[in-house]
Amino acid sequence: QVQRLAAREIDHYVMDKRYIRRDGEQVWVRLHASGVWDEAGDFVTFIAQIVDIDEQKRLIAELERSNDDLKHFAYVASHDLQAPLRIVSTYTELLTESLDPSSLTEEQSDYLTEIASSVHYMQALVSDLLDYSRVTATPPTFEPTSLCAVVTGVVDRMAADLTGAGAEVTLDCSEDVV
Repeated sequence: QVQRLAAREIDHYVMDKRYIRRDGEQVWVRLHASGVWDEAGDFVTFIAQIVDIDEQKRLIAELERSNDDLKHFAYVASHDLQAPLRIVSTYTELLTESLDPSSLTEEQSDYLTEIASSVHYMQALVSDLLDYSRVTATPPTFEPTSLCAVVTGVVDRMAADLTGAGAEVTLDCSEDVV
């Protein structure tokens, strides 16, 4: 960078550097360097600013460790949640299959449907949590999503809470945002 600056290929540069103090302690700094040229265009000297970023580097390292811990927790939690969800799903299916549909009230049938729907939703959440725990430095991919579909899904999942609160939600999806 110094040679490129002196050759006027660049007019400045910024870099993080690690220095070792006399006592052996390391310190991180951010170096901002610019060149000074005379009227004839000849290189004269450097102007440098050195900023102590040791605390910033320490905090970044701590944050990275914390993120690694969080990803590990997400991985473990998602695996631990899958087994009870499979059991609830299996017993709900067995219960539904063992009952005579004509013997169920509409309310009972709705309960079984809601349990199955909630288990499916929770399985999707656990799957997403597991996917999150596997995230690497790969940038995320984005795809168009229907806002109406998202809001409808939220309202459907909150139906029991909304009913209990006496709330009514009206959606107009005639002009969906994607």
